[in-house]
Parts: sequence; C-alpha cells; structure tokens
Amino acid sequence: MSESPRARPDGPPGRGEPPPGQRPAAGGGKILIADKKTFALVDPKPDQKLDKKVATDTLEMTVDPAAEWRQIFTDAWRFERDFFYDPGMHGVDWNAMRTRYGALLDACATRDDVNFVIGELIAELNSSHTYRGGGDVEKPARRGVGMLGADFALENGAYRITKIYHGAPWDVEDRSPLGAPGVNVKEGDYLLAVNGAPVDVRQDPWAAF
Repeated sequence: MSESPRARPDGPPGRGEPPPGQRPAAGGGKILIADKKTFALVDPKPDQKLDKKVATDTLEMTVDPAAEWRQIFTDAWRFERDFFYDPGMHGVDWNAMRTRYGALLDACATRDDVNFVIGELIAELNSSHTYRGGGDVEKPARRGVGMLGADFALENGAYRITKIYHGAPWDVEDRSPLGAPGVNVKEGDYLLAVNGAPVDVRQDPWAAF
C-alpha cells in the first residue's frame, strides 16, 4: 500500500486544458459554463449568452458512503505524507499507520466515525496544529435555551430561588438575567410559571425554558 509522492501542477491550465469554469462536451458540440452556483450549456461559438440555465435542483446521484469514506481517509493520509514538515514523519511508519487505521473503516457507520478514525491516524504523528473535521456529518435540530443563573430548592410544592449568581463586576456576558435592571426578583422568591405556563415540579426547573 506504499505510494510515492506525486508532482502537483501549479499555475494556469496547460496546453489543451479548458480554463476554469468551462468544460466541453465529449463530442465537442456544447460547452458547460459554470457561473458561481449556476450552470449553462452554450454552443462553441463567439458571443454566447448564459440565459439557458441547467436545472440542478432535480439532479440526483448515487453515493457509496463506504467507498467515499475510504477515499477521504486515503486523501487525509496522503496530505500528511506529502506536506508534513518532517520528511521522517516523526519516526512513525506512515505506511503501517495507513494499514492499521484503514482497517477500522469497515466498522464505521457514520461520517463522524470516519472523522474519529482520521483523528486517531493523525494523532500518531504527535504534532500540534494537525486537525480534522467537517464533512457530511449529521446535524440534528438544536433549540436555543436560556438559564437563569440561579440555584433552586423544591420547597412547599414549588421551586424557590436560593441563590442568584451575579458574576464579576467586569464580566458583561456571564450575568444572571434575574439581576438585570427592572427585573424584580430576589433570592427567596418562587418560580411559579414561565411565559404563563405553570412550572412542573416533577421536572427540573430549567425544563420550562
């Protein structure tokens, strides 16, 4: 599984290569033009207009996640092989690491799993500023919540505020909203309702927020 570094072309396209944003059809009868996030097919003639856009919102593709993940893993391994500052890879047998951690890809069920494996691979170099992240990871819906910056005690069938945290005088961010100007709340008061909904003492007090 060993590989030697490959040369990377830099600069403008070489002879016979289309410029960025343009790709001719296989038969040469049309040219695909990319304009930001839209695409258009034009004839290979002067003064063509991009008024006939290619509809991309209905395009579908078949993805093999396992094959894609293995390619991502291999690319990450190659990036370190080709660009790590120490040609000796900190004494690590980098080919062996590809085999060792590549074997874990068969057990990956999500892109998060793949990111974890890549992170463990890179960690073998024992070097700072070598990161991994991103990708097509699952992002569940999140709900913004707020905390009152207070301690509660369940007394007399309701939650009583036992302590309000005001924070340091110089800290303008970490302050309890109960200490804001115009909020007439003090320690010893009871939290009975939030936005008009009664607080259920069978749940934690912050469940109402």
